[in-house]
Amino acid sequence: MKDSKPDQSGFLFGAQYYRAPTPDPSCWRKDLDRMRSLGMSSVKLWAQWRWIHRTPSTFVFDDLDRIMALCHEREFSIHINVIFDATPHWLYQRYPDAKPVLTDGTVIEPFEMAARQIGGHPGPSLAHPGALKQRKRFLSAVIRHLRSHPGLAAWDVWNEPELCGRTRSPDPRHLADYNPHNIKAFREWLKKRYASDLSALNNVWGRCYSDWRQVEAPRTGEAYADFVDWRDYHCDLMTSEADWRFGLVAKLDPGRMKFLHVVPSIMEYWNPVGSATDDRALLRNSDVFASTGTGRPWWAPHLVGCADGKTAWNTEVHIAYGATAMHERIIGLATVRRELLPQIGAGIRGFQFWQFRAETLGRESPGWGLVRPDGSDRPLTLAVGEFWKKLAPHAARLASCGTADAGFGLWRSRRNEFHHAAMHGNLDRLRSSYEAWLKACHWRSLTGRTVDSDAVTQGGLTGLRMLIMAEPYYLTQPEADKIAEWVEAGGVLVSEAHLGGYDGTTGRHSSVIPGCGLASRFGLNESESTSTFHLDLYRKEQADLSVSDDVKKASSDGLSGGRLVNLQTRESVILTAAERYAEIACDDAESLAWLVKDRPIVLMKPAGKGWILYAGTDVGLGAELSGDTSGLQWLLGLALEKAGLKAPKGIETPAGRRIRVDQIRDKRGELAFIVCHNDEDSAVTIRLTCQKNLKGVFDDIPVPASGSIILPPRSAEIFTSRP
Repeated sequence: MKDSKPDQSGFLFGAQYYRAPTPDPSCWRKDLDRMRSLGMSSVKLWAQWRWIHRTPSTFVFDDLDRIMALCHEREFSIHINVIFDATPHWLYQRYPDAKPVLTDGTVIEPFEMAARQIGGHPGPSLAHPGALKQRKRFLSAVIRHLRSHPGLAAWDVWNEPELCGRTRSPDPRHLADYNPHNIKAFREWLKKRYASDLSALNNVWGRCYSDWRQVEAPRTGEAYADFVDWRDYHCDLMTSEADWRFGLVAKLDPGRMKFLHVVPSIMEYWNPVGSATDDRALLRNSDVFASTGTGRPWWAPHLVGCADGKTAWNTEVHIAYGATAMHERIIGLATVRRELLPQIGAGIRGFQFWQFRAETLGRESPGWGLVRPDGSDRPLTLAVGEFWKKLAPHAARLASCGTADAGFGLWRSRRNEFHHAAMHGNLDRLRSSYEAWLKACHWRSLTGRTVDSDAVTQGGLTGLRMLIMAEPYYLTQPEADKIAEWVEAGGVLVSEAHLGGYDGTTGRHSSVIPGCGLASRFGLNESESTSTFHLDLYRKEQADLSVSDDVKKASSDGLSGGRLVNLQTRESVILTAAERYAEIACDDAESLAWLVKDRPIVLMKPAGKGWILYAGTDVGLGAELSGDTSGLQWLLGLALEKAGLKAPKGIETPAGRRIRVDQIRDKRGELAFIVCHNDEDSAVTIRLTCQKNLKGVFDDIPVPASGSIILPPRSAEIFTSRP
């Protein structure tokens, strides 16, 4: 029955091609032939709801039938990307109450945009029963019509999932979806969460409802508990949408590969608050982990954490971005290598470029093309062809290799992120904190993964030796218990200020911090806390009391209130901290950093068989804002030493340089490849003591066992262990 190529067993290489109505049919044969000549074997085609489902009873597949036949003639493996956020004209005539609604009551009328030129964006409210019925009807029709095509390889059931294209910003004042059907569904969701006990909800929220119908959808975020539940519901709503799509494919086309591809939720664009995206949850029934790009290279732990052992693909390589106002970059093989090879080192095992022929319709034109609008080659075209020519002989072996085991974890709780959005109106500082810690680990060639709340409570800390908790204000009791058990069993916890300051289980701010019982369990507490913006007043108060020479010295050094503060350390390294300031009381800890002597801000202490490095401030944010990472790297080094973590054996790189080296091993654990990335503006020499003779795939440079490699500035290379 199935005659498609098994993409999952090989290295995916191809491009997105058809988003109706472009490119024009007159281009199809020429473009598909050129794609094949570049070595591409996979093509992605869009099946858009508005374009296909023209009337309630009419489905138009003429164009897809024709282009799929041409693709199959050329032995392409075809991926159908089903697009639901281009709503048919007739849907709102039938269901006028299905439109999403914003916080202020604004009803979102369907509109056109650069990426949805045919209109109908962003789609109906997901909780509207009539619109849901029609989405299922559309997907069923598409599957039934195309499932017997011999070139069909996979269903991509959701393109870059998000709740509403108008509300990506995590500002509580401008969110969706307040559609009455959605609010009704939210109340039903709350009943399940609180076991139909309205008094339990009242206790956590601090309300006095007497009937579930009185429960309001929060609109400011300023009460925290209700807002966290409100956004948590939307993430679950999105996940249930993904689940039924996967389920329908499994029912109507059993055995066919199915997946969706996310924009990695790194909070700069897509995020759990505005977009309601939880990548790990969305992909739980996906056959592969697929994403649009992989973000910055230090976001590899997010990929590893969400993939959870599945094959990982970049199904929209955004290397050819452009627009009418800013045409594409002129780039060659060096840039292609620098952008794609580190992704292979991170675990990506396939690429599909967005897109092959440059766009000609709307604001995205004439960008996003591997070839020009007329179909002629760009420098990028030749570079992509050369990239694959060099990589193809190794592709099957690469595809069979897994990723390295993670040694550290970065805690990412979507409920903590909801809480931060409610506090600040954005996620900018939390994102910066994440990035600082991840970059610090990345350039040490450490392998890690993100760990969400569910993973924490379900054994996801097993195997990790260090856990980083950046700005962990919102914590639940089950998480706290599991984290404490993990530390006491030998883990190393690195926590920034106000750990569990807000207890999500009770819906109350903790009276003692760390909260959720961790203060007594760990034997430390934040004795005094304020903001760095208040430190000028604090300094003056202390100076007036003449409490110590250290305070006087701090005064003479000109310390004043502001966003950043420099802390003294035991080794005379300056640790730049940001925004939060908490002095820590503890009897059996080593003081690591302070503003005033004998009043530690950062300390280290044993806990059972493990260790805790607790910072009563935000050191990641401090490093990111100041650009001075020396203090953060020093603190991280202490934690890594306690955890016994370092770069993989056989790698020696200069300390403090932006150099990343990834070892890729085969199923037997044998070294198969090494990916090196030099992000510096000068050449850097690294030494490999892996006892393997290596050879550069692109530059053909041999490296003897225990030899040195000179990495050119701003370069990337992959070395193979085979002759």
